[in-house]
Amino acid sequence: MPTASSSFVRGMKMPRRNLLVRSILLSLAVISCLGEEDPGSIRGARCGESPLGSARDLNYLSRIVGGRESKKGQHPWTVSLKRNGKHFCGGILVSRRHVLTASHCLLDRNVKSYIRVFFGEYDQTIKEDTEQTFKVIEIFKHPDFNYTQPMNYDVAVLVLDGAVTFDDNIQPACMPNPDDVFEPGDLCVTLGWGHLTENGILPGVLQEVLLPLVNLSICLDVMATLKGAVVSSKIVCAGFPEGGKDACQGDSGGPLLCQRRHGTWVLHGLTSWGMGCGRSWKNNMFLPANRKGSPGIFTDIQKLLGWVSFQLNTAVTKESKESCSVQDGVLSGKSGVLRFPHKNNLRYRNNELCRWNFTVPKNMHILLNFTHFDVESDISCNLDYLAIYTASDRLIGKFCGDMPPRSLLISFSSIKLKFYSDFHKNHTGFNLSYSAVEPNTYPDSGCGSFAVIFEEGEIQSMNYPENYLGNSRCHWIIHGPPDSYIKLEFEDFALEPSDGCRYDYLAVYQDLAAEDIIETFCGYSLPDLVLSTTGVMHIKFSTDERENDKGFRATFTFVNPNSLNEDSRQGNRVKSNKEQTTSQDSICGVSQVPPRFISNSIAKVEEAAPHSWPWHTSLQYAGEHVCDGAIITEKWILTTASCVFNRKLNDLWLAIPGIHDLSWLGHNQKGLVKQIIPHPSFTGQTNDFDIALVELDESLQFNGDIFPICLPGKNSEVAAASLCVVSGWGLRGKEAEKSTKLQQHEVPIFAVDACKALYRQHPGGITDRMLCAGIGTGQGNSSCSEQSGGPLVCLLEEKGIYAIFGLASWGINCKPGVYTKVPSFVDWIDQITSATEQIYSSDGDPNAHNKMENTEQEGTAGGSSTVQGGLPSNGTSSKENHYIVSSCEDVVLLKSPGEIKMETKGQMYPNGFSCQWRIIAPKYHIIKVVIQELHMSAENGKCCNSLIIYEGVPKNRIVKVQFPTDGIVPGTVWSEGSFLTVEVSTTSVDPEFGIWLVYSYHHRTQSQDHIVSDSDSSESSEP
Repeated sequence: MPTASSSFVRGMKMPRRNLLVRSILLSLAVISCLGEEDPGSIRGARCGESPLGSARDLNYLSRIVGGRESKKGQHPWTVSLKRNGKHFCGGILVSRRHVLTASHCLLDRNVKSYIRVFFGEYDQTIKEDTEQTFKVIEIFKHPDFNYTQPMNYDVAVLVLDGAVTFDDNIQPACMPNPDDVFEPGDLCVTLGWGHLTENGILPGVLQEVLLPLVNLSICLDVMATLKGAVVSSKIVCAGFPEGGKDACQGDSGGPLLCQRRHGTWVLHGLTSWGMGCGRSWKNNMFLPANRKGSPGIFTDIQKLLGWVSFQLNTAVTKESKESCSVQDGVLSGKSGVLRFPHKNNLRYRNNELCRWNFTVPKNMHILLNFTHFDVESDISCNLDYLAIYTASDRLIGKFCGDMPPRSLLISFSSIKLKFYSDFHKNHTGFNLSYSAVEPNTYPDSGCGSFAVIFEEGEIQSMNYPENYLGNSRCHWIIHGPPDSYIKLEFEDFALEPSDGCRYDYLAVYQDLAAEDIIETFCGYSLPDLVLSTTGVMHIKFSTDERENDKGFRATFTFVNPNSLNEDSRQGNRVKSNKEQTTSQDSICGVSQVPPRFISNSIAKVEEAAPHSWPWHTSLQYAGEHVCDGAIITEKWILTTASCVFNRKLNDLWLAIPGIHDLSWLGHNQKGLVKQIIPHPSFTGQTNDFDIALVELDESLQFNGDIFPICLPGKNSEVAAASLCVVSGWGLRGKEAEKSTKLQQHEVPIFAVDACKALYRQHPGGITDRMLCAGIGTGQGNSSCSEQSGGPLVCLLEEKGIYAIFGLASWGINCKPGVYTKVPSFVDWIDQITSATEQIYSSDGDPNAHNKMENTEQEGTAGGSSTVQGGLPSNGTSSKENHYIVSSCEDVVLLKSPGEIKMETKGQMYPNGFSCQWRIIAPKYHIIKVVIQELHMSAENGKCCNSLIIYEGVPKNRIVKVQFPTDGIVPGTVWSEGSFLTVEVSTTSVDPEFGIWLVYSYHHRTQSQDHIVSDSDSSESSEP
């Protein structure tokens, strides 16, 4: 019988959380989480939380093929089943007296007499002082398990002869909730002491490997290619199509754990079966029987949750419990009471699911008051919880803990309540009363509730710590005692960032009318404390329809003004990322903003945390993004030749580093491109040698938003199935909804041979200068030819820094994508860049790749052509830094002051000509345009000729002023941001047509009412 398999990958860390959480007043996803210690335990058991913090560290990308050793104590729920002191199967601890394992591990009738269950085990070769050992007094196999078809219903419950003592090395895993959702591509971890290769050696210490979940229909199609493989829908499949990572013999019965978004590990499956260990299974149909493979097959615990829950409940200590007092009940009228359980001092049952519908008269609102609340607590309320929903199933709040939530005023006439309990720790439930109240007692918040608070406590965004809802307007009014101030302190904060907080924001006022504002917040920086100077604080939370994030949690207290020191009085200020800069530990490959992966899935592209990839650069042509690139030095950008090769030599390029949102017009630094050097051997037909260097006219100033990526060593390799990250604005493909925000995608490195086989029809095939990344299916789409130049970076674990191993070349939205292999070009990069400056190496030596003699002249290295940037050739300079542009060309103007002059007199422009100039000022500047002259023939009038000044650049521009106009022609036009576009068009030759514009940049210190000219202080004036 083929048995389950083993090889292992990446370590995971989860920051310790503050488990002492005060009760949260609110309507909106409130959590009360006072921790409870179990009698006799060193540490109270909280399922799915590792004392070492084994949640996936979002800044940690392992590069170990097949797997890695786990850290001691990292997975304290893992169990070793032993016979005569030797490990033969795995298991997982789910309560003090229960272990889950695979039924096929227990086929021997006498297994109960000799099996021993080891907890706190890590190294099988020694006896550790952390170990606890128990016998088994009862075994429950699933009744539908059949040893002739061992992958069906392959689950069993072991009842121990004593109770396990929880400590830092022994903790239970979480059972899945009925509403937990894990999708194909999600990365889950499996564990065990099984063989490291098929029929290979056994490890001494616990191993772990991350595997992506596989779509069930795809898995069943693969299984159909195997002789005698009969499977059901009660399985979970996980693995890479090209193999290399898997579970193996000896891992059977061990867990497949998937992570909820905020860190808790949940038991999703039990290791059951697999054809071989780590074999490729993508071409099974064409392989001989002895080489066919399969994904890892795991028993789906969520689908068998009912049976498992029943077994866990039948063997627990008998005590008074009660089921739902109202099962799927309806409570209506103007008032009423819900008590659960129905009798006081009883405990609710484990594995319970109860529902109630509350309805009050139409157009009335519902007021909930809790008089008792005692529900098992955890930080995210995922164990036992009471959830409140609108009639349309929109989550209002989620509650747990032992402190009653504050009164909730819910602006609906009908709501739903759902109570869920897991397998562990039943408590005494809750009592609440409800009543109908007249609306407009306070303005409707628009997000399900409105809170008016008179006691110290906590607030948080709706659905926290999950993503808040879109299109919501939420309010809190906090009243302090007489002669007190209100202090608001944030514990967590993540709102969609935007300039001026124009999308999602939290605004704090110190008056009831919300007119006296203290501060407005958005982004990812944790704000400083906020202090009112009155006894009232009004808080508004507003969201738009998209880009929702985790939200916030904050505590508020009442303070005596006389007790405040000067630092506290000046606390109403939020620190930006710029102010929170810290010294870099390395000269390349580090980010002051840790990368964030919300989806935990290699199947999904998601928005990057702003400035988490500080080397990523937008290469723009005439103000429009055309390529991605990566900073490697103060003056050099790395990109693909395919992105820049077809541009004319006299086109103007602009590099904008440190940018997250392409629609934001103000940027801290912009670099004029001096030259672009494609690799001399690049050919567009095969995309081989697809790499180019872009030199900037001036050096970049590195900061928290702008920083170089490390170059790898020229012999560096990335092992297959290693996880790396590609970033860019085009990752979603041509057919997907475009985003102006920088995107990221975590992708596994694809096996070279498998990639060559998939793309064998491509001209030139896959060469040694290419690598592939993604999960391979070979299925193309219309986006496969899209080119971006986006960097593919991998974490060097031993150094804790990122290095660039690839550039997105072609097939990026196919599976897998093809990347230029950067290590193959390190010598060429050295040769080009060494003439100007040092480059940054992952070896730690800033000159490690800069020791070749400079044998080429700048701009001609490698014999390549040069794309020059600058003013048009017929532009002239009348004085230093003053430019006169008289040509009819599509150009970008970057220096101030300047003039745009154009006249048709004495020149023969073609009929219907059009000219365009883009004026781009530095960040925090605005543009002043003075119209000195404007001539248009009367007979042409409005019908034919026009001068239009736009705010912004093409694709994001709006009309600011248009000539001719019906009203008075203004002599001066001011921009609102740092971009203006001037456009002239005609339909016929007009001998009188002519324009003369003078523009200049002006620094805005506070508002547009206070402007200082950058070019000439005498020009400073009011707009």
